[in-house]
Amino acid sequence: LLAELAQRIEAEHGSLIGQVGERPSGWCSWYHYYADVSAADIRENLQVRAERFPALRYVQIDDGYQAKMGDWLTPSAKFEQGVASLAAEIKGAGCEPALWVAPFIAEPGSQVFQDHPDWFVKGDDGLPLPSERVTYGGWRCTPWYVLDGTHPEVQAHLERVFRTLREQWGIHYFKLDANFWGAIHGGRFHDPAATRVEAYRRGMAAILCGAGEGAFLLGCNAPIWPSLGRVHGMRVSDDVERSGHRYRQIAREAFCRAWQNDRLWALDPDCICLRDLPSQQASPAEYRFHLAALVASGGMMLAGDRLQDL
Repeated sequence: LLAELAQRIEAEHGSLIGQVGERPSGWCSWYHYYADVSAADIRENLQVRAERFPALRYVQIDDGYQAKMGDWLTPSAKFEQGVASLAAEIKGAGCEPALWVAPFIAEPGSQVFQDHPDWFVKGDDGLPLPSERVTYGGWRCTPWYVLDGTHPEVQAHLERVFRTLREQWGIHYFKLDANFWGAIHGGRFHDPAATRVEAYRRGMAAILCGAGEGAFLLGCNAPIWPSLGRVHGMRVSDDVERSGHRYRQIAREAFCRAWQNDRLWALDPDCICLRDLPSQQASPAEYRFHLAALVASGGMMLAGDRLQDL
């Protein structure tokens, strides 16, 4: 029944799964370094990957490389030579650079918000709507404001950002996070006739256009049904945390949505994390379960630990 459901959804709504070649595998910086990641951390793992884990194709630079949420082309001080040069180093090492972007959100101090407050979803007062007024406000650098996907200038901005990342930075794999906020409820859009799903899909269409042919877009914290035909891969679980409770939760979420794999998109059960952190610990049995569950899901495989520790 689930296979038939997937077939009917694909027939009615389309999918980008035909554009996905080899299932993505790689390494992600977030689950060891979180927002404290630096260019030096990326280079260390790049070297270890070449020596010990050559099958990990993508090296994903996650949250922390940018100066501000929303200013994706402006690097933080920890990436002093810029992300474009680091992406070139990654390609030179024989693998592919990948980048985390939260395309619909911006923090108050970002240049995009300061320069273009009219680009953002408005509240009843006519001012940009802080997301915490109507839903979860975000996990850091809050309050978040939300780019309005129905605004033609926002669409042009999103297309321009991703074309720059693709053509000038050489990146074609994008982990798109906080996508739910692109379909935020409780606000007013530039196009008053548009629904929040239409706002999200118009923004995503602009991102697809900018990213270009051959790109891989991974939806993360994304609205699942509205993302049909707009992403190549989909995170189907909560964030990984090194604990037995979270590992069991993620396994349930991945298996309940495994029918979507290779029909609607490539399934992403999140990263494989097998080493303790000071704030997160699991037992050997829980780590074995986590690894087995992610392999059995049939989805994407990205390592989330510092590679030197594996």
